[in-house]
Amino acid sequence: MTSSYACLMGGFPRIWPETKGAGMKLAVIDTGFSKHKNLEISQAPDIGLGYEDKNIHGTWCLGAAGARGDFKGALPEVELISIKAFNDKGQAEQKHIMKALEWCGANDVDAVSMSFGGSKSTDSAYHRAIKELDARGVFLSAAAGNMGDMFPGADTIMYPAEYPEVVATTSINMHKDFSYYSSSGKQAEIAMAGQDVWGLGLNNSYAQLSGTSMVAPLVACAGLAIKARAGIRLNRELTNAETRLILQLMAKDYGPKGWDEKFGFGVFSFGDLVDVRMAVGSNKYQVYGRDRKMDAAPIIIDSRTYVPIRFMSEATGATVDYDSAKKEVKVLG
Repeated sequence: MTSSYACLMGGFPRIWPETKGAGMKLAVIDTGFSKHKNLEISQAPDIGLGYEDKNIHGTWCLGAAGARGDFKGALPEVELISIKAFNDKGQAEQKHIMKALEWCGANDVDAVSMSFGGSKSTDSAYHRAIKELDARGVFLSAAAGNMGDMFPGADTIMYPAEYPEVVATTSINMHKDFSYYSSSGKQAEIAMAGQDVWGLGLNNSYAQLSGTSMVAPLVACAGLAIKARAGIRLNRELTNAETRLILQLMAKDYGPKGWDEKFGFGVFSFGDLVDVRMAVGSNKYQVYGRDRKMDAAPIIIDSRTYVPIRFMSEATGATVDYDSAKKEVKVLG
């Protein structure tokens, strides 16, 4: 494996020439982490549960954000901080979530990914901790929840994603269809690929998982990348409100025109979501898992792979026009 499906589906490699997340801190509040050859954890503060992940959830989310090596996450140079607030069954007490949020506030993190959800807390301190992080400029993303198939048509977005200071992330599949399990509702903001996504597993393994949880770390990285680019290009720091506005504007609209309760403002990517698979020597290829055929198969010459331009362009949604008089090929995307 050379890079993660999540990383590619978010178009993150397109921004790596500008930023891979170096100099930015991302805290992932989850089930901890398992040691993995593609995972480098900067800090793992013990808030009462240690750091080791025996569940897989935390390791997967950390890898989606910042795996490095032969399997890459969205921002492979981001400083990863793993805070274990959930036990090995994926359950948490609010006191541990509060301790995790308080640690983030005291240690200058740039973003927090929260791939968990629950009902609204009766303790106002929970929301207050979220507000304080937002006021400090910490970018916050959280999984909307996986209650969509249980309560179809209802507003099922969970907390903390339901808080207005947090980007609520919903899930799509590789065909850009809304995931059957994904929660939806009035706070839905950004959708990304979260169904059947490959990532890091326990003990140097790899695993394919599904859920809105898989989206939260990607959106956190998208926010960090937008802030990093603003620093490089404009020499200024974006507020969370500005960052979210850019996320919303860059998201490609799906579903009903404009904002909706499933896709939110749309599907976010630094490039179009494309899954094209070709094999050298074969004229068969796949676009989003659907079989197609081309006139000529890809070939290798001097270690370079050559692919027929018309088929590659059409596979990515572009059109090809050949002007015989000028002998020019135009690719219109």
